Amino acid sequence: MDNHCKNIQDQLAGYILGILDAEDCEKIDEHVNRCPQCRQYKRVLEDENRVLLQFGEEIKETLTVRQDKVIEALNTLARISHKRNFSQWRRIIGSRKMKLTAAAVIIVAVMAVSVSVLDMATPAYAVEQTIDAIKKVKTVHMAGEFYGRGEFECWLRFAGDPDVPTHMWLFLPRIHLAKICSPDGLFHFNKRTNYVFFTVSDHRGRTWVLKFGSFFKDTVQGTIGVAGASRIDSVDIYNEKAFIVVHVTTPEREQKFLVDPETKLPIRFSTIREDAPKEMAMRSAFTVKNIEWIRYNQEPPGGIFDMPAHAKIVQDGFDCWVDPDAGLTADGMTRQQACLAIVKQTGQALIDLDIDTLCKLDLFFLACPPEIWEQLRQMKESGQWVDAYVVAGDVYEEGDFWYVPCEIHMSDGKSEFQTAMIKFYEMEGKTICVIVGSKEKGVVD
Repeated sequence: MDNHCKNIQDQLAGYILGILDAEDCEKIDEHVNRCPQCRQYKRVLEDENRVLLQFGEEIKETLTVRQDKVIEALNTLARISHKRNFSQWRRIIGSRKMKLTAAAVIIVAVMAVSVSVLDMATPAYAVEQTIDAIKKVKTVHMAGEFYGRGEFECWLRFAGDPDVPTHMWLFLPRIHLAKICSPDGLFHFNKRTNYVFFTVSDHRGRTWVLKFGSFFKDTVQGTIGVAGASRIDSVDIYNEKAFIVVHVTTPEREQKFLVDPETKLPIRFSTIREDAPKEMAMRSAFTVKNIEWIRYNQEPPGGIFDMPAHAKIVQDGFDCWVDPDAGLTADGMTRQQACLAIVKQTGQALIDLDIDTLCKLDLFFLACPPEIWEQLRQMKESGQWVDAYVVAGDVYEEGDFWYVPCEIHMSDGKSEFQTAMIKFYEMEGKTICVIVGSKEKGVVD
């Protein structure tokens, strides 16, 4: 995290409280809109704001019953600080701008007096309870966000080993693609085009398949023994219910699990801070960044793990990525003309860092996570970006693909040679061509 991001994050609490001036708010909005890391940090603070305000309202409703204890606690805080008395606190509670601060202080005070304000007592907890509970899970349904591919929804079914699902359905809404693993094989299915790619190979034990059983254990236990790295907080409020909070902190990142105190199962996971998002994205296309919700032992929808009915079978997995809005419409052009046109348009979009055009014409860019785009923007702003994109040879055809040799020249004088790999599709009555990879690096997967 650079110093600018740190400064922005230091101001975000004031931004959410509404105590910053309009000029500072505008600067924060501008930065957060283009910085995924600070946007996530802002979202976490907003969640905490909502929780604290809600909890503060619940406490205010019970003040008539617990008034003596609350006044005593608040007066104790006032004597310690030598700055406030209870009448001042009452005014703060009535202030819109200071509700977050007031709620936070009230929570500290009331918790110090009695945890009965929560109308529950948090049971004793150890992370081993969650690890054991996960081993007994039969199905998991969850939704969240990957570093590499954006938002996702997933169903998992287990038969004793929560690291090796018997079935997995993983949907990526950004590209309309579902990946389905079962004993029958692997399906790639595009919900929009009804295209499906099938292979009989068993992928259920592959590294990219979500290892749900190890996710909690590896994240939490990997930091045990490091001073201050992991801690267990007694409560947090989520959807009007109290949960155990497991904080995981390392020099590189800060993360948080919400754990149900009854089942001991995690129901939410958040990455609050990540200093190396690009590295996390490169580890795997499916490295989990956040999980918005997790539900257990529900029956999956019928047929969700089967070959989609009435689907059109295609030859390659990346064919499922392509939809009618992708690529360059090649009607009225020869194959050679279309190949040159899409390469030149892609090259100019690369120079301009035109994200929408790049994602439309080249599947490689469609696969890029937001963290990568932010780093590319920084490279362009610092003058370390593409200066020229030149066709360096004749267009030629091999099998189902067409190739265009190209040279990419950087502003620092370095250059790279790549041969664009292009494929043509007939969709909705038109011919489109899409860059699906390069001859040197292969197709996008």
